[in-house]
Amino acid sequence: MKEKILIIGGSGYLGTNLLNDLSIDGSYELFLLRFRNKNPDPLPYQYSYLDIDDYDSIQKIRTNIDYVIHLAGKSSEKLNENPLRNFSESLNTNLSLSKIISNSNIKKLIYISSVHVYGGSLTGIVDESKIARPDTNYGLAHLIAEKIFLSCNSSLTDVFILRVSNVFGSSVNFSKTLWNLIGNNFAKQVIESGSIEISSRTDFKRDFLPISNFLQAIRNIIENRNIRGSIYNIGMGKTMSIIDLAKVFSERGGVLFNKMVPLETPEMSSFDVEDFTYNVNRFSQLANFNISNIESEVDRLLLFTKNRN
Repeated sequence: MKEKILIIGGSGYLGTNLLNDLSIDGSYELFLLRFRNKNPDPLPYQYSYLDIDDYDSIQKIRTNIDYVIHLAGKSSEKLNENPLRNFSESLNTNLSLSKIISNSNIKKLIYISSVHVYGGSLTGIVDESKIARPDTNYGLAHLIAEKIFLSCNSSLTDVFILRVSNVFGSSVNFSKTLWNLIGNNFAKQVIESGSIEISSRTDFKRDFLPISNFLQAIRNIIENRNIRGSIYNIGMGKTMSIIDLAKVFSERGGVLFNKMVPLETPEMSSFDVEDFTYNVNRFSQLANFNISNIESEVDRLLLFTKNRN
């Protein structure tokens, strides 16, 4: 019998890529959670809907679902526009979900959190022992959700909190918001204008994670029975400045399309930007997590963008 996976937030960038990845070999029976009678656009995969307000759906989640992957959350923009309303909606939804999960036979709950729970000014080694001090509404919302879902941990349900860094890469879901991701935006510029222009500060450091590695991490948790629930950092384990990432896109664009890809940067005063290491050793060692090289993901993204253009 196929194991059953419920994906919460399956219509976004990460969710649609995850749905695609888990449906490829037909090993799992997949479900998406539908909120308050909303009807999302249909996706080209085999899946069924469960409704958060429907009694029969709730009973099915409690008794028949093996894994829950929670990727849903308010965007930074929404949380800043109307913090009171959007925090309240997120809190109520997550509390409702936690009550369902706490009285269930679910084996593993995977909540996708964010590096932003640690705050914005990161220095030194950032591992899971670092105290979370979010300085944005987005980071705070994730930290609150973490605490709610950690309370679901039990002898039956293992809870995994994944503090994911900045994911980028190709996608099965073609939408305008796809290009808001900084790496994806660079790819779009390479294809559409043949150059890359950066209008913001170029020296900020980030840990950029290829989408292929994010999907690998989720599969490792589902398929490896020896990994126990906890809080894990998920990233490349090394930082790059925005200008260095843009240089990779420029260089790979030149190789793939046999043309020069100029890089335009603003004239700005220099700043002392502290470096940091997003330490992912804990998960990498437990899950045999193999990080791909960033150039491979950049190549896939550039070719994806060209084919979509």
